[in-house]
Amino acid sequence: MSTILIHRGSGGGATTQRQYSCPSSVAVGDAVRVTGSDAVDKTDASGPTTTPGVGFVVSKPSATAAVVQHAGPADVLAGLTPGGRYFLAATPGQITTIPPSGPGQVVQYVGVAVTATVLVVAMGQRVLL
Repeated sequence: MSTILIHRGSGGGATTQRQYSCPSSVAVGDAVRVTGSDAVDKTDASGPTTTPGVGFVVSKPSATAAVVQHAGPADVLAGLTPGGRYFLAATPGQITTIPPSGPGQVVQYVGVAVTATVLVVAMGQRVLL
C-alpha cells in the first residue's frame, strides 16, 4: 500500500496523502502515527511511544485501510475554532488547543484551523515534558 498522492487542496495549497493499513478502530479524522511498515494507528500525547503524529485519516477505503493526509488543508474534522492552534491530545486520535503539560507527556503541534471543519495540517516536532 505505498500509494502517494500529491494534489491541490480546496484551499489552494498542496496536500500529501498516502494509504496505510490500520486497525479497524481507526476512524476518519483521527490523528495517527506510523506503527510499522505501511501501517498506522491512533497517536496521542501520553508519551514518546505513542508519537510522533504524522497526519490525519481523511478516508477509509476498507475497515483496515486508511488514507492519511500529511500536510495541507484537511476537511474531515468538526468543532474546530477558526484560528486555533492545535496539538496532540492525551486521548488517542484526538487534538486540542491546550498543549499537554504533564511530566512524561509529549507536546506536538499539528496545525491551525481555518474553519470549524478544516485544519491546515503542519505536523511539528515533538517535545517530551
